[in-house]
Order: sequence, then C-alpha cells, then structure tokens
Amino acid sequence: MKTHRSIPAAWIVFCLSLLGAGTTGRSVASPSGPQAVETGPHSIVWQDVAQGVDDQGQAILVTNSWTELATGLNWERHPLSGQWEPAFEEFEITPKGYAVAARGQHRLILAPDINEGGSVDLELPGGQRLRSNPMGLSFFDRGTGKSVLLAEVTNCAGELVAPNVILYRNCFDTLKASIRYVYTRYGMEQLVILHENPGSPARYGLNPETTTLEMFTEFHQPPVPRKILRQLATDEVDEELDFGNMRVGAGVAYAEAEPGQVPLIGMFEGGLRVTKLWQQIEGRDFLIESVPLTTAQPALERLPTAPVETMQAALKRQTSDRRDLLASLPRKASGVSEGRQIAKASAPKPVGAFESPGFVLDYPITLSTSSQTNYVFKGDTTYYISGRLDLYGTTMIEGGTVVKYANTNNPCFIIWGPVNCATLPYRMAVFSAKDDDSVGETITGSTGSPSGTYADYAIYINWTYTFTDLHDLRICYAWLGTMFNYTAGSVRNAQFVDCAYPIYASHTTLTVRNALVHGVTGYAIGAEGSTVSAEHVTIHNAHLAFANSAGGTLGLTNSLLSSVTNFWYSFTSSSNATNSGGSMFSSAIAGAHYLADNTYRNAGTTNISPSLLADLKRLTTYPPLVLTNDFTTDTVLVPQAQRDTDAPDLGYHYNPLDYCWSGLNLTNATLTLTNGVAVAVYGTKGVILQDGAQVISEGSPVNLNRYVRYTTVQEQPVIVGTNSSTRALFDLPGPYTTPPVVRMRFTDIAQVADETQRRRVFYAVGVPGSLSLTDCQLGAGFVAAYPTTNTVTITVAFTNTVVERTWLSFTEGTGGVGYPLHLSLYNNLIRFGHLGLAYVNTNGTWAIHDNLFDYVEEGVTQDDPINFPIPASHNAAWGANSIGTFKIYLTSCNYQAGPLGSYYYPTNGGTNSLTSLIDAGSRNATNAGLYHFTVTTNQVKEATTQVDVGCHYVAVDATTGLPLDYDGDGIPDYLEDRNGNGTPDSGETDWQSASDLGLGVWITEPKNNANLP
Repeated sequence: MKTHRSIPAAWIVFCLSLLGAGTTGRSVASPSGPQAVETGPHSIVWQDVAQGVDDQGQAILVTNSWTELATGLNWERHPLSGQWEPAFEEFEITPKGYAVAARGQHRLILAPDINEGGSVDLELPGGQRLRSNPMGLSFFDRGTGKSVLLAEVTNCAGELVAPNVILYRNCFDTLKASIRYVYTRYGMEQLVILHENPGSPARYGLNPETTTLEMFTEFHQPPVPRKILRQLATDEVDEELDFGNMRVGAGVAYAEAEPGQVPLIGMFEGGLRVTKLWQQIEGRDFLIESVPLTTAQPALERLPTAPVETMQAALKRQTSDRRDLLASLPRKASGVSEGRQIAKASAPKPVGAFESPGFVLDYPITLSTSSQTNYVFKGDTTYYISGRLDLYGTTMIEGGTVVKYANTNNPCFIIWGPVNCATLPYRMAVFSAKDDDSVGETITGSTGSPSGTYADYAIYINWTYTFTDLHDLRICYAWLGTMFNYTAGSVRNAQFVDCAYPIYASHTTLTVRNALVHGVTGYAIGAEGSTVSAEHVTIHNAHLAFANSAGGTLGLTNSLLSSVTNFWYSFTSSSNATNSGGSMFSSAIAGAHYLADNTYRNAGTTNISPSLLADLKRLTTYPPLVLTNDFTTDTVLVPQAQRDTDAPDLGYHYNPLDYCWSGLNLTNATLTLTNGVAVAVYGTKGVILQDGAQVISEGSPVNLNRYVRYTTVQEQPVIVGTNSSTRALFDLPGPYTTPPVVRMRFTDIAQVADETQRRRVFYAVGVPGSLSLTDCQLGAGFVAAYPTTNTVTITVAFTNTVVERTWLSFTEGTGGVGYPLHLSLYNNLIRFGHLGLAYVNTNGTWAIHDNLFDYVEEGVTQDDPINFPIPASHNAAWGANSIGTFKIYLTSCNYQAGPLGSYYYPTNGGTNSLTSLIDAGSRNATNAGLYHFTVTTNQVKEATTQVDVGCHYVAVDATTGLPLDYDGDGIPDYLEDRNGNGTPDSGETDWQSASDLGLGVWITEPKNNANLP
C-alpha cells in the first residue's frame, strides 16, 4: 500500500474537497531530454530521440513519442511561442500575509485568518469567483429534523506546511479540530481534521441510526450552479453541482488502515458515499456535506472522546430545524486578518506527513472543459498519465491503446460519463506502469523494471448512469485496477497483474466473466453494498480473495483459486476449485496461466451466462506450441490449441494461440496458415523471408486466421526475446533471386501501440517482394514499400481490407525518377493512421479506387499530384482528403455493428452519409469479386449492382450467422464462387446447384451428401 494514503489513526478527516488531494509541481524536460512538440490545457505530446539498434545491429536514432495527460497539466499560452505553460502546485505568501496559488487554470487565495469573511477565494478558469468560509460541524437527525452545532470555526492563523498545503491548526471553538487546504493542478481540497470524537448523538437526544455528521460551508454571492440530482440506494439524494468549467462531483468517505495493514472494506477512497446539498437560506448560500453516522462511527470510536464541556456547549446550540441552525450562524466579518501572517513552516513536509491513518470524507470539484470531453484513446498511441485525469462525455478506448502511469503525483483515471470500450479479441488495451517497456513507447526515465503500484486508480467509473462494459483489457501495477462506483457494469476477458485491489464495486451490480487476477496484495474482488457475480475467474497469488461489506454479496462459478492466503469473507460457490500452489498452471512465452493438465478441464457447469458459454467455445486453456526450427519444407499449420467446445474448463480462458516463434527463416518453401489458426510472434522478427519464401494465410469470415504479437494475448508484462529498435512480423533481408510472397485472406494482423518502426508488418525498402491482403484486418501496423533500383520490383495489393491506425507509405520515386512499384488499393476502409503516396508514372502500375478514407490523420499525401496524378477514382473521405476523380466527401460516418464487424452501413440515410456510397463505385460488383458480399446489416448481397464504395463483409444468414449457402451443400457461396463474379468458372462449383459435384475441378472439401470419398 502506498504511504501517501496514510491518514491519522487518531484523527478523523472530514473533507470539503474542491477537488482531490495533490502534490507538488512537476519538473519540465531539459533541452537534452524529451521535447514538447504539442501542448494543450491537459496534455503534452513528447518526443525523445534516443540511440537505437536496427535489424543488422547498426546504431540508429529512434524517436519515441507519447502523450502525457493530466487534468490541469498546463495553465496559459506563452505570448510568443503560443505553447501552453506548465502549471505548478504551490503557494506564494504575499507581503500582506495571504497565500496565493496562481500558476494554474484556476487560482486560489487564502486569508491569513480562516475566520476572515471570504477567507477561501477560488477563481474559476472562466474568471468567476467562488468565495467561501468553512462554518461549522453538526449532528443532524433525519428522523426528527433536529440539529446540534458541535463546533464553529474561530480565529486562527494559517501555516504553509508544504509548497501547496496551508494548515489552520485547532481552528474550531469547542471541538479539537483543524482545517487543511491543498492546491492542485485540477482544483483544491479543504479537509476538516477532527482530533476528538464528539460522542454519541444519543447524548444530545438524537437517534444514532438516523443521524448524520455534517459540515457547513457558506458561499458569498456565488454563480448559480446547475444541480444534477443523484438518487442513492437509500432514501437520500445527492446533488452534483456544475459551475460550467468546474464541477462538484460525487463525494466519498473512507478510512485507511495503519501502514502495512489491509484497509477495512469500504473504508478507503471510493468506499462510502458523501451526500451534498446546496441550500439558500435567508439570502445566504450553504453547501452541506453529510455522511451517515452509522458508517462513520467505527472510525470515530478510535478517537479520544471530547470533554464534557464540549458536549455541554453543543447542547446549548441545539435547534429543532437545520435551517434555523444555519440561519443563526453569524456572518464572517472582514478585517480580522489584519496584522496576521500565514507563516512558513521551518521544515515543510510532504502532504499527509502531518496526519496518520483515519477516516476521510471527500467530494471533488474538477476542471471540466471541452478538451476533456469525448476523449478518444487511440489504438496506435502511448499515453502517460502523470497525475489525476478526469474525463467527461463519452470516453472511447480503442484496441491497441497503451496507457502508462507515473509512480509519483498519485496518478488516477476517473471517468464521469459513458465508456465506449472499443477493444476486441487480439486487440486489447493495456494499462501499465511507466517502467514497463514490454508494450508501448519507452517513457524517458523508465527503469525497465516495474515494481509495486503506480496508478492509484487505473480506471475509475464514477456515477455514469449507463451500463459500463469493460472488456479485452490488461491492467498492471495499479493500486486499484477497476472501480465501479454507483455504476452498473461488467468486466470480461480481462487480465490484472500485480494490482493491490484489481476489481471493486461500490453500491452497484457488477458481473465479472473470464478474468485473470495474478499477484494481489490486497483482495482480488471487493463488493461493498454491491452484488457481484463472477464466472470463470482465475485468482493466483493473492493475499485475500474477496471482501464484502454493507450487505454486499459475491457469487463465484467455474473458477480457480490458487495460492490464496486468506478466505475471510463469505461467497456463494459453484463448481470452483482451490489449490495451495501454482502447480495447476503451465507457462508459454508470457502466458503463465494455461492449465497444466486435464485435472480442471471439463469440470465446470454450463449453468453460466449464455453469452459467456458461447464465448468459451472460441477460447482455450491450452498453451501454444513454441516452434524453434526454420521452415525449409512446405508446411501447413492448423489450430492445435483445443478450443473449449465441450464442457467448460475451469478458470480463465485465453484467446487461442496455436504457435509462437521468433526469427524463423522461411527458405524456398511455402508456409500455409489455415482454418482459423492463431500465430504469435515474439522478439525482433517473426518470419524471415528468405529466397523463394511464400506465406499463404486463409481463414474464413467467421473464423479469421490471426498473426499477432504475443502482447495482444498474454498477460505477463515482460519482454520475451530481443527487443531491438526495429521489429517486423515479416522480415525481408534480401537479396533475392526469387522474391518472397505474402498472400493473406480473412486474416487479422494485430499489434499494440508502439513506436512506428517497431510496428513493422512488411517493410520492403530496396528489396523485392509481394504483399497481398484481401478481406483482412490490419491494426497498429507499419507497411512500407520503396524500390530503389530498376532491378527491384515490389507489388502491394490491399483489397476489401480494414486498415486501422496504421502507417502506410508507398513510394515509387521522387522528382520524376521512379522504380517498379505496383500498387493496388480497392474497396478498403482506411481509418486514421497515415497514407503517404509518391507516384511518378514511370515503371509501376497503380490503381486506387472505391476506398473510404475515414479521418486519415496525416491525410492522404501525394508527392506531386499536379505533374504525376495517381490513377485513382471513386474514393470517399470523411475528415480527410480524397484522391483521384469522382471524389466523394462525407459529412458523417454512422457505421452500424453487424455479425462480422463494426463497419456496416445503414440501409437509409441522407446525402453525404454512408448510404451515399452504395452503388457509387468505379465498376460492377461482379468485376470487383464482391458478388457475395454486402455493406449493410440486412445482408443483401451486392450481386450484379455497381459496387459500393468501401469495405464489404461476406453476406451471412440472419439466423445462424454463417455465410450464405444458397444451394445448401455445406459450402458457402463465396467459397464456391471463389473469384466472386457470381458465375461458376473453371476450378469452381456452381453455388446455385447442389448437384454440381465439381468433377474435374478443384474441390476444397466434400459437399454434404456428395458421393465422393
């Protein structure tokens, strides 16, 4: 557990937090280190040029680039450079004794005396002022409406105890308590610290069961907040207060344990709800924070009890109505600070050094500007979260995204709205540590050896009011991995490695399906006031498996628990197994939790979620085979890791990997991948294409072949094999007598985010070769083709392929001098990434037609479009430029999810929408080979129409989800009519006639009821 979370065992901390706790200012890169190439109010894009090594071991310069994120990271633009200046978390003491923090998007002024009128003056980013005074503490009985004023704020001078912390010691009149203020980049925090227990409400004639502990703060002529009402599970209502560019969000209460102890369930940040109420009484504005005494009592009882005199004073300040109590509070006078000075502590301490473990009440006001709304985490980008990050609107997480957390400044990621988790099998998003170099770009200063916890909260979902489905994720080195606070949701197909508290649900309903939890210093799953249903979970090396409180329940089915130290909390159980050690597992490359044998296979019940039961049939508990011998003869690879198609195996299931290898030579032979086989590459090189090499890969529309890096599937955050500055899934060393050929169909090629050079898929620069992708998916890759002499011929053909977040660079030559590059791009969807084209119309044949360019971020660039226009037509674009003649520009891309993917078109729409791409292509669908394909969810085939622009899917049966089979012979139409022109040709069978036995032609498999062997 991190020491910065320590708060007093002998104190209670009662927080009025105009944001969350903070730390001191950050350092700025020196000229010799990473350089900021782009800045914004909450972000910096860094580039760092470092020495690297290429495939031949030669020294090269490598540019690492990442995006740093934190709320309020910068504060204003420099008048000359236009760049945003870094924010600093620190106070300066003025000659008149005030504490001023002014180098942030918001500014805070604290009076020397906390009892001064408007002693807390917060200027919002838009210039509005929130001037306030802490007023007092009370007990309030919800049943009777009675209130007892326990203590009022009195005159007290402040003290600068840390660069961004002011402390007013013992500033209440009849109860021993202090107030601490913390200024952060993302807001401010006011904490009321009780040193004494005010005693039981019963002593004041109140019912402890219906009494709340409350803190009052008065605001002076504030802007009117927009109130967002939140109904709790109880009869309480909480108000979120929105002031435009700052907001008061959901409050929490928590207590931390002594150092080295496991926290009490529900007694840490995010555990208990603190309600807020904004009331106007006799022209005065008050903020009332409340927490039920029944939840606070365990922490209060650890404090020294206040003396009898305190209780007697409180009894004299009892009212029958809370409004009367607030109205009776005297208004704070001005001028009381004269002659006082905020003193500087002789030895400033870090935040929290003046406290010990205890109980905390908190609510946040966070910066909420447009640049923090509807944020997209891109699948080809590495992000570095250096502090607290608050996001609003809809947050999208793409597959391939890598997010790394600093090990200082308490980094956390808090989401205040819906989440679109756009990850997929083999395209997971990874959340890890700054020092983890196994994925993403290397952050300057990385040790390469992560340990302990980094993120306070890797993903905190806070009061979104929408069901949140987090899936296909890996979270490593987080104190709290996923937090669902008053937000229903699910966690599925997820991996948690070396996290203190991987999964936690607070006052909600959560399902956990197919999750791997390894290395837990706290507890694996927490349920506070929540119902958690967990199926097919593997928990290995955990201090505590589960914890539940406040009526929380947890059910576990078909799961494995290994090397779990304690089982203190109860849970319902069905078809689970426990083991004292890790002998149930076997390892392969970076996957450490495949089942070692059949002991726990076929041992599960089928009485689980139907969707999970269906998913398990494509997943596996079997490890891949690690191949170490070169391919020197023709080789066919088919799936060997058994998919769980029978009775469910227990525990976590991986996306299948059938084979793994690194740097295997393929020489004068053909390597064939088929039937949905999955191959993972580790180390620097995948297949080294030597002379005469051919790679042929063909899956099916419903069972793609996979050719990926191991980090897209396996959980251990380690570098396996060499890790040079340039890597390639297919390496072309040359020279060649017979150039290599890579031809793929229905194949998925995937990697996680990394530096561009390290994402090489096919890099033919100065060497001949051929690459053909048809009906494929390519994500986070780098493909380059550049012949350098007339003796080098390169052929690249992308047909009907989805290319996402990929760098494409095709160069025939420059300055009118070109070499033989043959490029064909037909009916592709190219989303984001980069497409660079250099065409000089000399030796190569180019054709770029019927493609959709969707926000190609670098644009579709041409070397010389005036003198050497590229042979292109009928291409469409949205948010990017198009090329050629008959260009189509869209104003929206409202894709529809369908049975085979996410990029179907709607069946109706307006001009310049996706619907306008139907029948808008350059040729007939029969000539495009797309007769049996479709772009719409109604599964109507293209048939003989003009081809639709963009990528197509094979038309499937609406009931079975399988490719259409018109004649019912067991062979899909698209496969019988292999060239896709709608008519049987030589080598094909008639897709409209089951009686066509295919004699004298090539047959891929016997037909149903065929009289052939």
